[in-house]
Amino acid sequence: MKLLLTLSARNLLRHRGRSLVVGLILFLGAFVMTVGNGVLTGMDRGLSKNITDGFLGHVVVMSDKQEDDNILFLVMGKSIAPLADEAGVEAVLAKQPGILGYVPVGKNAAMALNEDGGNPSYAYLLGVDWARYRTVFPNNLKALEGANAPDDDGPFVLLPQIARKQGFDLAGTWFVPKGAAVVDTALPELARSHRSTLPVRDEMVLMGFSEDNASSDVRVPVRGIVRYPALNNLWGHFAFVDIASYRQCMGYVNPTESVKLDSAQNALLTGDNLDALFGGGDVGAAAQPSAPNLTDSVKSSGGAWNLVLVRMQPGQDAKASAKRIDSALKAAKVPARAVSWNKASGPVGAMAVLIRGALFSFVTILFVVAAIIVMNTLSMAAMERAGEIGMMRAIGAGRNFVRVLFLGETLLLSLLFGGIGIAAGAVTVLVLAHAGITTDNDFLQMAYGGETFQPSLRALDYLLALVQLFMTSASAVFYPTLLASRITPLEAIARD
Repeated sequence: MKLLLTLSARNLLRHRGRSLVVGLILFLGAFVMTVGNGVLTGMDRGLSKNITDGFLGHVVVMSDKQEDDNILFLVMGKSIAPLADEAGVEAVLAKQPGILGYVPVGKNAAMALNEDGGNPSYAYLLGVDWARYRTVFPNNLKALEGANAPDDDGPFVLLPQIARKQGFDLAGTWFVPKGAAVVDTALPELARSHRSTLPVRDEMVLMGFSEDNASSDVRVPVRGIVRYPALNNLWGHFAFVDIASYRQCMGYVNPTESVKLDSAQNALLTGDNLDALFGGGDVGAAAQPSAPNLTDSVKSSGGAWNLVLVRMQPGQDAKASAKRIDSALKAAKVPARAVSWNKASGPVGAMAVLIRGALFSFVTILFVVAAIIVMNTLSMAAMERAGEIGMMRAIGAGRNFVRVLFLGETLLLSLLFGGIGIAAGAVTVLVLAHAGITTDNDFLQMAYGGETFQPSLRALDYLLALVQLFMTSASAVFYPTLLASRITPLEAIARD
């Protein structure tokens, strides 16, 4: 072994130029493969943090009557089927291992009515029990104006800045938190030019619309203008409302529930002279009790939840977890099914898979190209060294000795230049992670895993880089080694 290593090192030094070319190719291959692995790992971690941990969870449970797995960006007006047995879903989830937390939500589209008589705007609503939602997704909102959480148990809407801007573009109305003034620096250019006549509201009149429900309108105070820490251009179309207001505006009100009336309302409805109410006189002259608050009855009504968002503990695979939960739901005969986040997110998940596949394909193509270039270079080296190899064969070196000699030379080049390439790639990943590169482009945010480019390397990534380097060297040296072992002493004499 010592003799082989000595001869390998001597041959590499003797053919410095060719060794440097092969080494440079191995260096570049190892460098780019290491950086590529870091980008892929950073993307996975970013998506996990900004999608699964910050918005959607790893697994989404929906009704078994929901035909489409994509529940995020449906066509406006197409509703999500409600969960018929939300309690049964929670009972199944409570028995499943590896779950960090879960929360039911209502998700559908709604109109924000224009109180000035113009066009309405639109938004996706997420109806939540805020205290429970916050335990599962504790740090996914930042307050720009007002608060990033309601300050009581009353009605509220938390409006993302993207949804507010979209509302202004469609309806011309600018929303601010309840009781707050307009922040001029937050206004779009068109709003600034019409500042004196700008319609400003601190309440939204929401009316759900879908193909299934008879919806009604509800007035909800704006408690805060918020943004998501990452992927804000995607999640910024979803406004949070309290579940009571969501149920009312979507028409999820149980008609069999009773509404308690006070004494004035009872007197009005049971009085003998009901004709006086419609006699053409001034209705306002009579004592008019306020309309009953439907949200009191809506709070206890069921049927509004249509999704349960499930966060898994670190290390749990989303697809495997979804499959396990889905099987448990079927075994318990609960009318629901579970899908992983990438299916539930529709085009978002598909884009993430596409970008990941593109990056992986790039690394794979680089691996193949590097192997071909190294193979051609080593093959040329083997033919140019035919005299040398033939002379070695003439003095007793066998075919196996020649094969092992070529393998040893390639191994030394791989360890030296490939190792330097992996180290340089690791330093580059570290520098890029601390450079603070940000973007507002949705496509790049998917590639980054968020708004900030944060590549990272795990121990497994270093191991993967070594395996890729080994495979590149092994596949590249196979054919040149075969050529070298076939050189005979006669070829050496003929060439001399």
